[in-house]
Amino acid sequence: MINFPSLVATNASRMKMCAGPDVKCIEFGLRRAQGPNGSCLASKYSYVGGFDGTSNVYTGYIYNSIPVMGTQAHSFIMSFEGIDDVKKCKTLDGVDILEKAMEYRTELGWTNTVLNELYAFVAYACSYPTTFNALIDSYSTKNSGCLNFLLVALVLADLGYKATSIRLDSGDLSDLSQFCKLKFKEIGDIYKHDFFKDMKVVASNDINESRIVYLKASGH
Repeated sequence: MINFPSLVATNASRMKMCAGPDVKCIEFGLRRAQGPNGSCLASKYSYVGGFDGTSNVYTGYIYNSIPVMGTQAHSFIMSFEGIDDVKKCKTLDGVDILEKAMEYRTELGWTNTVLNELYAFVAYACSYPTTFNALIDSYSTKNSGCLNFLLVALVLADLGYKATSIRLDSGDLSDLSQFCKLKFKEIGDIYKHDFFKDMKVVASNDINESRIVYLKASGH
């Protein structure tokens, strides 16, 4: 009860110091924690060490002072295999989100994005319109994921909602994040949505102290 919590809290504090006060660090490690109670201990002591929240809903329930945060999972994205999977979850405020997204897709000439991914984003946006975020690297971050996210974000903006973020879970996180932020600003400028440039990038692959230092130094 001393060694493991101390290890987690120390590691969390070191990463948080590297990240700096303007970057949020979220604990994502439930499935990798050791022992029957390891997941809750890791979540709790990451927060003690300075992290801003956890994806562990049960820990948020037990210790109600720890904010619960999360994004889409790859399993959610990959569960959409055709248009039939989105037919019952594509309407928001009386508007067919998929239809409007497809109109933007044609208008912008992004007709090669992966449709199954777009279906997943539409379904998620209809369930979480005020906190829409998207995991964009299931297929191709630059050629599909980022673009599909923006298509849905444009439709949400038309309805008065603000998409919040994307998540990158593979590849060159520095290069991909910069690409996405530039794309956000470009599309925001075209359609007069100033908040697009402020949408966040969440990175979740092999994050440690040295990786955080590298990412900050390379303009992430």
